Amino acid sequence: MEEILIKYLQNNCSEEDLKRLNQWLSEQNGNKRDFFSSVALLKSGHLKRYSDPDFIQKEKIKLQERICKEKANMKRRKNLKQFLQYAAVTVITVSIAMGIYRLFVSDSMQTLTTSQGEIKQIVLFDGTKILLNESAKLEYPENFGKKYRTVYFEGEGYFEVAEDTIRPFIVKTQNLEIEVLGTKFNLNCVRDRSVSVVTLLEGEVKVKGNKGEGMIILSPGQKAELDLLTRKLRVRESKNALLETIWHDGLIPFHQASIKDIGKILEQLYHVKVHIDADVSQTTYSGVLKNQDSINTILRLLKYSIPIEYEIRENDVYIRSKD
Repeated sequence: MEEILIKYLQNNCSEEDLKRLNQWLSEQNGNKRDFFSSVALLKSGHLKRYSDPDFIQKEKIKLQERICKEKANMKRRKNLKQFLQYAAVTVITVSIAMGIYRLFVSDSMQTLTTSQGEIKQIVLFDGTKILLNESAKLEYPENFGKKYRTVYFEGEGYFEVAEDTIRPFIVKTQNLEIEVLGTKFNLNCVRDRSVSVVTLLEGEVKVKGNKGEGMIILSPGQKAELDLLTRKLRVRESKNALLETIWHDGLIPFHQASIKDIGKILEQLYHVKVHIDADVSQTTYSGVLKNQDSINTILRLLKYSIPIEYEIRENDVYIRSKD
């Protein structure tokens, strides 16, 4: 009967199955009660505990204790028989609930990972696009629930969340939970980093710490940083929020960025030391540069737009104003 009940909840019953189910339900009121209780549990989302081995073991122990107690106290064999029938139905109900949970919840989760130096993209069935940077992990369901769209993430990723005003999109990480309706943001929660960072590009994002660090709401151009040592969650303004996404599209966008700020980005990308003369450090640049194989190529392109000269000596770069 357990198999038929699960098939019923899948809308996959044959006519013969339905006949057997109706017959079973009509045999006694207890069958109807247990069946509809299982359905209600499934729809309410409270079945997770039935997959917990500790919970099942505790229930078995309770059941055995009750049976032993009834055996010792009951004088009528008829009453004992009725109780044992009830106990058997209880075991069946728990078993059915476990089967339903495993079928509809546990087995529906999918996992996508990336290795070192690898980038992957996935589009979820709701239209949400997620790019995983190297050494990242995404766990997502085959189908979202009626109230939330929840995924689990580890590493660095770029999210373009499809808008859904009824079901918020929730990203759960080891230290943060991010909730959005529809937006674009970059998430960096790499395990060996001391700070987890959420950078918002468009829309609105709600970020909260998993250990009571508080909750903040980001606007475009802001980033939330959770210091894993001090457990402090704070907001920072990001002059160039798009710089957080260089890893997935190879483009370096700048908006009124000073040569000093550009120099810091070049140091991170090309592992060099940039030296900038004081008379040119505040010169600004707006535009998009493509991440090139060599710093020489990108500096040559930058030179065409602003009046600078540069010189490269091994791992040192010198930038000065054009005479």
